[in-house]
Amino acid sequence: NLFYFNRSHAPEFSAEYCSDCKLEDCVFKAQKIYTDEKSKPFARYFTLKTENCDILHDLKGTRYDKCVFKSDNDVVDHQVTIMQFNNGKTACHTMTAFSKDIYRDIKIYGTKAELVGRVDEAKFNVHYFTGEDKEVKVDVSAANVGGHNGGDYFLMDGLYRFLNGQEVKGITYLSVSLESHLMCFGAEQSRLSGGATVDITL
Repeated sequence: NLFYFNRSHAPEFSAEYCSDCKLEDCVFKAQKIYTDEKSKPFARYFTLKTENCDILHDLKGTRYDKCVFKSDNDVVDHQVTIMQFNNGKTACHTMTAFSKDIYRDIKIYGTKAELVGRVDEAKFNVHYFTGEDKEVKVDVSAANVGGHNGGDYFLMDGLYRFLNGQEVKGITYLSVSLESHLMCFGAEQSRLSGGATVDITL
């Protein structure tokens, strides 16, 4: 649901734009976010400049300067989706805006072991039920810093290479991608229907 980031939860005396807002202690103040070293790279969405003074100048009055409680955003701020597959397997996807760190983790529970990993740690661990543990490191040296931990870059790079007749590793075709897209559409249909079960059949 889009529960929190709406006008009903906007702080008292908050302005339409962060640049005009007098509430300096707001956690979501755009000026703090886009000049913070950790999240500064996201300023590229509205400017190519890197100096803080230039970023603040180019930010003013843009959609990225809009108060998070008063924007036209229609994306949910928290969501849990449960999927059941024909073979009896289940999957649960949780997304939330209410996390101090932005990260992606995965947990896979099998019949003989469990796999646990986080994208930002460049490794995952396999915990065997026999008592053995195995750490698998992932080489991310070729990853380009950017959106989705470099995923955006490799997605467009792979598409470019494919369209130019070059060999591409890891590219997924429409027949494979269609299923995941249908699951996303099904999850949204379920959400809009109050959590009703949705049957996705290819």
